[in-house]
Amino acid sequence: MRLPLIKALTLCGLTAGCSDSSNTPDEPRASIRDLRYCEIAFFYVNPDAITSQTYNTFRLNDCPQHDWDSIDFAAEAQQLGATLARPNGPRRWTMDTAELAGSDEAPRRFFGNLEFREVANIQLEPGNLPTGDYYIDATVKRDSRFEFFRGRPFYTLGAPLGKRYVMQSYAQYVDSELNLADLDSLGSKIALPEGWFYRTKTLEEDLEVEDFQGFATALRDPLANTYQRAANLEYLTDEEVAVELLNGNTMQSWTAYMTSTEADQLELSTPWEIGKHIMIADKSVYHRSPNAVLSGRFDSMALADTTFYHSASRLCEPELHSSGLIIINQSRRFQELTYAKDRTIHYIVNHLGEKFVLASRAPGAVDFQISLPSGWHHGELQLTNEWRVTFENVIDTIESVDRTHVYQGPVLLPNEAGPVPTAQVFTHKMIKRTGENPFAQLAYECSQCTFDQQASIEPPPGWSKGPTQIVLAGGDMRSRPCGTPSTVDFLPGIPGNEYELIARPLDGKILQFGEQGLVALVDVQRDTVLRFPAGRRVHELTNPDGDIYVMFAYEVDSMDADIADFDRPDALDGHPIPTGWTYSSRRLPRDLVLDSSGVVSVLSFRGSGPLSTWEKR
Repeated sequence: MRLPLIKALTLCGLTAGCSDSSNTPDEPRASIRDLRYCEIAFFYVNPDAITSQTYNTFRLNDCPQHDWDSIDFAAEAQQLGATLARPNGPRRWTMDTAELAGSDEAPRRFFGNLEFREVANIQLEPGNLPTGDYYIDATVKRDSRFEFFRGRPFYTLGAPLGKRYVMQSYAQYVDSELNLADLDSLGSKIALPEGWFYRTKTLEEDLEVEDFQGFATALRDPLANTYQRAANLEYLTDEEVAVELLNGNTMQSWTAYMTSTEADQLELSTPWEIGKHIMIADKSVYHRSPNAVLSGRFDSMALADTTFYHSASRLCEPELHSSGLIIINQSRRFQELTYAKDRTIHYIVNHLGEKFVLASRAPGAVDFQISLPSGWHHGELQLTNEWRVTFENVIDTIESVDRTHVYQGPVLLPNEAGPVPTAQVFTHKMIKRTGENPFAQLAYECSQCTFDQQASIEPPPGWSKGPTQIVLAGGDMRSRPCGTPSTVDFLPGIPGNEYELIARPLDGKILQFGEQGLVALVDVQRDTVLRFPAGRRVHELTNPDGDIYVMFAYEVDSMDADIADFDRPDALDGHPIPTGWTYSSRRLPRDLVLDSSGVVSVLSFRGSGPLSTWEKR
């Protein structure tokens, strides 16, 4: 439920005769359009994120130029303990009214001679901060609603494959001559990314632009004009469909929005296949192409007189599940699905409890109860609020064997919390040698299984049990290696294939062999992220070339798990060290992330000594 909104930025408190939106078009309504204000954003940098506090002069003063020029922004940043201050003004509104929850109670303070009010907080990921780039999304924490009156122009930006933005304000500090009349032809003055467009329209009805669950998405153009995402402009019309083409050679999907008539007239030849599915979600937008670095950037292709945009990439050939009932596929996509309030959503749950929402179906396929493997089941939920599902990077796609229904996931249902990390995470694996060389293997892990269950397994021919270990880092597996079964069933008492492929050792070399066991350096194919939190002690080995390996797993006795205190500097006393290598430990001043998205170098200790595993930084 939204917070009560206070009319914070209208002229109703300043001008007599203010009327509401129920008035006829002939009755004048008070508007803030083209009124002047200034802002200052104070940025705070820490290892995890960059945050900002934004202060605004609106409804307090009109930011006289001489007072604005006299502010010492560096001194004000130092006073607040901020890393830097960024002046943002003067500016002028392009909307007619704005509501901001709690604005009257928001903190106020003077910078120089001007009084400001705190209006927003923004958080950016350090790894995604653009340098000199525009049209990049920023998340703004605020509970707000903006209104644009019918009969008046409004200015929009459109990104490929769905996203739409409405201009909130224009700036006069990049181009001091810019004025409201110039905005009709602004598109010729701003350099737009591939596939983007700028349009001016006159509204036939009042338009409201709101945030989503207390957060708004905003961006700016090269002239520092600001825009807010307007999700209510992103629905396809009744005449439009989303057409997805699959290139059978590259396994890339390309998407365009067009009319049904245009879609029926598409003529394609090998290796192209056209998707025949109908989108179940009420809206689908894409944030970027899989190969693009920045949000809002898309690879494009002209085909059959239509521009298509790279929307997804398959990582593997689709895999028929051992039950013969479903097809499993991994794909990389940056997509957002929206399901409207009061809708009933359909989903399936696999044997691990992961949920996959129905995303599309073939025309005429209305029966959602597809046949599922043992241990899987169907579910449905009626939504009480709009629900957005965001897929970032690698996702799983589950299809019925006749390919009439497509589910995407895993997802968390509305108000469903994610799994709570345990204080200690254990791992045990089943290993199958593939024969290319002494190191080539397939490693399968069961995250749900106990040590006792693993101990009960009688390995089939060609299989062996890996070590039981404690994992010293949190982590995520984004995708599985391709070209081999992704799951295996070793425990008949547990429904489904409980062991999942997590890594594929490809090759390696023995560094040392002696009484304390074997030390090997192995090239491992996997797509994982390991996270060591700030304040944690890590243990590292450095080779003669200066390469550093961080220990992330250590053997424990499955029958008597006596866990060492790895936060102690002497926790690895007596642990073997390869000749010429050096050992050190330290307490992390900030989070340490080990990101392996292809082949990673792993140091492995096996044999009579302690079994430990280390990954190259």
